[in-house]
Amino acid sequence: PEAARRLVERYPARAERQLAHYRWACRRGKARSPGWLVRAIFEDWELPPEVQRELDRDDPRRYIRGAAADFIQW
Repeated sequence: PEAARRLVERYPARAERQLAHYRWACRRGKARSPGWLVRAIFEDWELPPEVQRELDRDDPRRYIRGAAADFIQW
């Protein structure tokens, strides 16, 4: 538990991506334990295309392009 907490604190964006990946894998019966999620965060596994599309769809940055995007701190 302590190691997992440190991973999430150190890599919050990675943890968020991999949590979406974990939920997707659970729905398909591929992930059966929280250990799967910890390994995914630690190793920063590549996301399946469906998960990446879901994350891209929910990303507010997709609405802002060009010079304006350079001035916004995400």
